[in-house]
Amino acid sequence: MSPTDPASGPVVAGRGGATAGDGTHERWVVRRHGDPADVLEFGPGPLPGVPDGAALVAVRASAVNFADALACQGTYQETPALPYTPGLEVCGHVVAGTPPPGHTPGALVVGPALAPAGGWAGYALGVADQLRVVPAGVDAVAAAAVQVTYPTAWVTLHHRAGLRAGEVVVVQAAAGGTGSAMVQVAAAAGATVLAIAGGPEKAAAAVRCGATEVFDHRELGDDDLVAAVRERTAGRGADVVVDPVGAPTLATSARLCGFEGRLCVVGFAGGGTAQLAANHLLVRNQTAIGVAWPAYLRTRPDVAAQAIDAVHGLLASGAVAPLVAGVVPLSGAAAALDALLAGTTVGKWVVAPDPQVDPQVDATNP
Repeated sequence: MSPTDPASGPVVAGRGGATAGDGTHERWVVRRHGDPADVLEFGPGPLPGVPDGAALVAVRASAVNFADALACQGTYQETPALPYTPGLEVCGHVVAGTPPPGHTPGALVVGPALAPAGGWAGYALGVADQLRVVPAGVDAVAAAAVQVTYPTAWVTLHHRAGLRAGEVVVVQAAAGGTGSAMVQVAAAAGATVLAIAGGPEKAAAAVRCGATEVFDHRELGDDDLVAAVRERTAGRGADVVVDPVGAPTLATSARLCGFEGRLCVVGFAGGGTAQLAANHLLVRNQTAIGVAWPAYLRTRPDVAAQAIDAVHGLLASGAVAPLVAGVVPLSGAAAALDALLAGTTVGKWVVAPDPQVDPQVDATNP
């Protein structure tokens, strides 16, 4: 095996994970930057070594995020050093290293993966003090599906935008992984959620997530969207607009904001960056807000912990439930990312190791 495999180190004994039983496990690796289809490699490699303060986790589920594609291209703000295994989050069982607070043997845990040993693998690393025990009754797929997008939604709406019950929130791309999380977290806060999505299937998904009304951007042009939102809000416009798309929609999103509205820029899934007209912000006393979730894990762990705990509370109570596009085996991670990039995905894809790998460990949290 190549000495450049990510996080290679001494073999650590433990149960679980997609392992061949010889000190290796299956994982995806990125060794050079480029389009995901060109640079993602799948195969066996050495188990990760476990640094101080980290936990080795036998993976039960990880998710597919648009950021995984940006990292492959080398354009993500938190791109790991090469080579690395993708997967921003990990949900599974701690088998070695430092367990998280409140952990008991066999408990299901979830949290951000520690580069370079990401979650698209049989075994991954997590930072012990950022892992959380999954709430009782929540399975690994749901726990992994909420780990990135739902704390992003909570930080966006509560910490940054100061959302209040009764306010109007507009969500672009409302049926995607980030958008559906925004819809659910906003609805759980008592907001009126106006969703923008493309096509009947995505519109129906946004309604299931809690949207009060959905506008189909395939049927309405930009001016018509602005008019529809203004009509729905008695001419005021939205209090908060969330845009995970970027260049194709950002100018329209700014027009959807009302007086003292808050425009939240949370991603550039549409490709490229965009510019805002500062004079519009001034004239309407609006605020433009940028939100990058990984930066909170690094610079404001207190806010990150508050967000994750709040999301787990919402998940345990049933106030939110992730919109899952589908579950694929570990070998299908790249195909799921392709589907996400094609723009046809409703919700979030989740990657799970093949069930026959470790039958003695159930992916359901008791």
